[in-house]
Amino acid sequence: MNAMESAETNLKINIKKHKIKDLKITLVGHAGAGKSTFINSVFSTSRGRMVDLVGVKSENVAGLGTLKFDGTKAGPDDMFQSVTFFDTMGFSRSGNKCSGISEADLKRVCNGEIKIRHQFNLDTTKAATPKYRPNCVIFVASAEVMLNLDIMTDSTLKDQLKGLNACVPRDIAKIAVVTKCDNICNDTAKDASNIFKSRIVERVVKRAASTFGLQENKVFPIVNYTKEVETNTKLNVPIMYALRYALDYATDRVEDPLSDED
Repeated sequence: MNAMESAETNLKINIKKHKIKDLKITLVGHAGAGKSTFINSVFSTSRGRMVDLVGVKSENVAGLGTLKFDGTKAGPDDMFQSVTFFDTMGFSRSGNKCSGISEADLKRVCNGEIKIRHQFNLDTTKAATPKYRPNCVIFVASAEVMLNLDIMTDSTLKDQLKGLNACVPRDIAKIAVVTKCDNICNDTAKDASNIFKSRIVERVVKRAASTFGLQENKVFPIVNYTKEVETNTKLNVPIMYALRYALDYATDRVEDPLSDED
């Protein structure tokens, strides 16, 4: 068994430990970051086959992808149990024009103030109870956006990325996932296991940590399943690292808080 296969085996063991009821993970980020594809990729690694649980829009099709708030819950055959992943509309702005999720809706999502099938930027009714308040929020950004962040002419997108942390309440765990690392590193494109050795990926991880206000060990570079027809260990391992720590940190945040009697 090589190092990647050993890592995959250990990750599966750790992920299978999560049996907490109603653990909720919400994805937020810019349009085209790969949020929906990441959810499909997580379930693909879990089930050992390609899955199509969340509709994904091709990048060469105009418009935004996710328009309504919805969740995808783990089934009995998944490595993780009683976990639901929530997808959200991405944000996309040019100058003063907003064509994605509003800051108000983003905050509603992070506070659990919306209902399933909430239409982003249209519905204003607040949920009666914070039923879908996340235990962990995952900031998702593409490697290309992170790499070119400092030279972007549209400072609004940069400001939106840097403002994500402030939209999430302090008692909710946060990690970041950087997708499409094969698009910035030829070695990673040839062999996904090189993602852990790439200097350019390391640079992007550092930039994402700074942008999102996170420690570097909470930023996970990955390559989503977009071209493959079968799952494989080399793509699974980076995705499973992100999944494992999202579940670990989410679990940490659902422990009973201290009371006056403690």
